[in-house]
Amino acid sequence: MRTALLICNVFLLAACSGTPLQPAVKLSPAYQQAVDGSAAVAGDWWRVFNDPMLDQLIARGLAGNHDARLALARVQQAKAGTTAAQSRLLPSLALTGSESDSRSGLPAPFKNGSPDTQSTRVALDLNWELDLFGAARAARRAAGSDLLAAEAGIDGTRLLVSSEIARQYFILRGARERLLLLDDILGTLRKTEELTRKRFAVGMASELDVELASGERLNTEALQPQLQTLVVATQARLAVLMGQDPSQPSHSQPGMTPAAATTTAALAAWPDLGPVAPGQPVELLARRPDLRAAEQQLAAESDRLKEARLNYLPKFFLNAVFGGQELTLNSIALSPVRYSNVALAFSAPLFNGRVRAGIEAQTAREQQALINYEKLILTAVEEVEVSLAALSDERRRNSLLTAVAAARHKALKHGESLYRAGQIDLLQLQTLQRAALAADQTLVESSAQRALNTIQLHKALGGSWQPPAAATPAIQTSTQS
Repeated sequence: MRTALLICNVFLLAACSGTPLQPAVKLSPAYQQAVDGSAAVAGDWWRVFNDPMLDQLIARGLAGNHDARLALARVQQAKAGTTAAQSRLLPSLALTGSESDSRSGLPAPFKNGSPDTQSTRVALDLNWELDLFGAARAARRAAGSDLLAAEAGIDGTRLLVSSEIARQYFILRGARERLLLLDDILGTLRKTEELTRKRFAVGMASELDVELASGERLNTEALQPQLQTLVVATQARLAVLMGQDPSQPSHSQPGMTPAAATTTAALAAWPDLGPVAPGQPVELLARRPDLRAAEQQLAAESDRLKEARLNYLPKFFLNAVFGGQELTLNSIALSPVRYSNVALAFSAPLFNGRVRAGIEAQTAREQQALINYEKLILTAVEEVEVSLAALSDERRRNSLLTAVAAARHKALKHGESLYRAGQIDLLQLQTLQRAALAADQTLVESSAQRALNTIQLHKALGGSWQPPAAATPAIQTSTQS
């Protein structure tokens, strides 16, 4: 017995050796691209755009999106896993019963040795694997971490869905505005072409001028199909994101698409948001759902490794049966019989290569979870840095493009006056028209990209979903040199 206890102690020390892995990532105390005096992220992040239509689209998407529903189903699966793991710590109890009737046609003298028997049995059967060394408790902790990872997956899916809806919304809005700009410039080009044909009829313009005017109009019209395809594609994508049939007309799905303006004068101004405070890189560990999920996945694999190591130790089983029996022998009813059986057994591995192989396999899984966690941390910081720089640079670019568009429209207005007075030719006027069109198109693209960069930054920062109060792993920070 002493030898057995000594062996158990040795195995216990070996099984419990090793500490949970932590990501060896050193994060800087601040982002390089952070802007001082920026506004903090608050509430549902998409509300910073102050767009009721966008709010409605995202609300419908979060309620009907299939990926969000899948994430909820995964949580239900994880909850069932925790229940199953918890049941390992408790005994299982079963009610068993039997009814038997054994008769023979043997003469009475022979039945003394082989009697007719009628028996009724009812018993409670208890089975319990005693968790003396903590293997079942480690499995329960792993299942709990799986549940937390699945719950973080819900937040992550909502963040992806809301950001993708917002992205498609602004892409659609930009495409529609560019189509309106094309309609405006096409109206101008048609008037120019009509005027040129009239001037050609009276000998004031050449046939070359007519061809140039017609060619410019056709070239501008050729830009419309691509933008119209983009409108259809974004509408279909928005429908799918909200769990709706993309084959249904958009007007039959209230709130699916932003209302289209009929003239450029009716266009709403693009949101001009100020800088966003990103906080510190280490805060991403609590704010980003994918990092929270990766943290819990690492914790789950570490606990499963503990469970695998504990398979080296003996397993103890308790079995108990308590029952009663009604017995009749050769038509003689006997008194009810009570019976019980209690047994304690153990099983200890001596030569089992599968235990060692299981430990090696689980060690590899833990390493994979750790590497994935470290990779996600660095990728998250990268996304925030790039998003901060992209948003800041696009804001500066948009400001310059606004000035460019204003200057080119002023030049076009002056050029139209000169053309009507005959002081410049059609080629010069068309150059001014193309310049104004290019400036307007570029400005709309920049405004849409500024909105998309804002969305990407909020997505990189983890949106507005905050985790429950919980300890985060100790990630080192280092001062940038």
